[in-house]
Amino acid sequence: MNASRFWIDTSRCTGCAACLIACQDRAGLGDANTWLRVVSREEGTYPHVRVAFEIVHCWHCQEPSCVEVCPVEALAQTPEGWVSLDSEACIGCGACIEACPYDCLQMGEDDLVSKCDGCADWAAQGHIPVCINACPMRALGFGALPPRPASIAVDTPHDLGTRPRLHRLVRR
Repeated sequence: MNASRFWIDTSRCTGCAACLIACQDRAGLGDANTWLRVVSREEGTYPHVRVAFEIVHCWHCQEPSCVEVCPVEALAQTPEGWVSLDSEACIGCGACIEACPYDCLQMGEDDLVSKCDGCADWAAQGHIPVCINACPMRALGFGALPPRPASIAVDTPHDLGTRPRLHRLVRR
């Protein structure tokens, strides 16, 4: 996974939340606990305004700040690059939640930290994460970037010192 990245094509995402529902279902999360968010924002200026959507979940950063601050080493980076959480070791102190600049970790209903696991167990078997598989618009992906027209640029947003594994495809 070290060379692979998640990618989102913001020109294709319709904000349908199929990715969110698939993630919740696979992880057995209740409605109040989600590892993935669909965020909307307005882009452009009048009269060329549009709404764009973006998916936010743990980007399994190359230099994860959450791992560095965990006092009991419940968070670790695997050799494949996934940022994994050992919920048995977690004490629920919340240091990792505050350290994540992307707001991707949360306190679960059991007062322990909860986060996206990247479907690492599925990836180890050669499958892709369920959020990607569920997207009807094929706006999400992992690995090689898809062919795209010249009007779509590749952006690596939000690098706040953690080197997130994310490419965002945006309209120029």
